[in-house]
Amino acid sequence: MVAENRAGANGMIGVALTVQAPPDGYTLGLAGGGPLTLARVVDSRVRFDVQRDLVPLARIARVPLVLAARADLPARDTGRAAPLLSEAERALVGLEGWILRLR
Repeated sequence: MVAENRAGANGMIGVALTVQAPPDGYTLGLAGGGPLTLARVVDSRVRFDVQRDLVPLARIARVPLVLAARADLPARDTGRAAPLLSEAERALVGLEGWILRLR
């Protein structure tokens, strides 16, 4: 087995190469949630459709996600952060290399 890391675009390059490979079993892709769930949402140029073009073979790991904010945010839990977010004119959310602009 040869592992070839195709880094970039938060994993979308590797997923695209997996989709484009011949269906002969010699190419398998390993990707996190970002390129599999958000790719088409944040980049309309993405040509692959995860549900159409890929099939899950195994879950390799369970990875916890942590919701974090700047240390100087005047909130220390989601109950206090949610009202701040709802009152904001705009918000940025970062997730596994993505930055999503809300509003």
